[in-house]
Amino acid sequence: MVQPELHPQDDRREGDGNPSQPVADPPTSGLPEAVVFADPGDENPAVENAAFTTTSDPFARPMTQTPLPMHVEHDSQQMVRRLEVWRDEFFAWVRTRVNHWTGFAAPVPVFFDGKCGFCSRSVAVLQRLNSLQRIRFIDMHSAAAKAEFPDLNLDRGASEMLLRDREGKWFGGFEAYRVMAKQMPVLWMLWPLLFVPPVPAIGRRVYARIAGRRYCILPNAARTAMASGS
Repeated sequence: MVQPELHPQDDRREGDGNPSQPVADPPTSGLPEAVVFADPGDENPAVENAAFTTTSDPFARPMTQTPLPMHVEHDSQQMVRRLEVWRDEFFAWVRTRVNHWTGFAAPVPVFFDGKCGFCSRSVAVLQRLNSLQRIRFIDMHSAAAKAEFPDLNLDRGASEMLLRDREGKWFGGFEAYRVMAKQMPVLWMLWPLLFVPPVPAIGRRVYARIAGRRYCILPNAARTAMASGS
């Protein structure tokens, strides 16, 4: 096998006019001709890698959210407050109409032991169910309670919650809860069951047991705070 002889004039770059040498294809427009990786020792690798930088996706979500202008945020807060006012006005209108249709006039006063933490929490739950505002909860130890209702029996109120209807009749304990259930729409479905035996007997027994131990239900710290405040 004969090895071809090498001539110095043949050792030239591609595409310099020598038809015997291969010629590289011209680069496609819009694409980088070559990928150049930055050397760790380069002072400015971003310049060499400029051709390798890709265009960001125009549909990509930005990493940081642009804050809303001040006037837009202010208008949103005003709209929220306006909706809250409209909601309160709507429920007030519904409450007035329902009380008018049912012939209800004045709220029913209910007296509870304000020095009892368990009683106060129970009243807070009942207040949430008082959507028609037909019940008026009053601390029996307040000066206004005795001044407005001189027939209030504090000795009886120390053992059970009291309710006074519009005719001046007093109800206590389970019977008071039964009258309140009639004034709360969420309990209207259960109200007839409170008169079916043996529900009244069980209700009175359970209420008497809870009322007798209502101060023991609270933590020691709460009982100490109430005792010092009384």
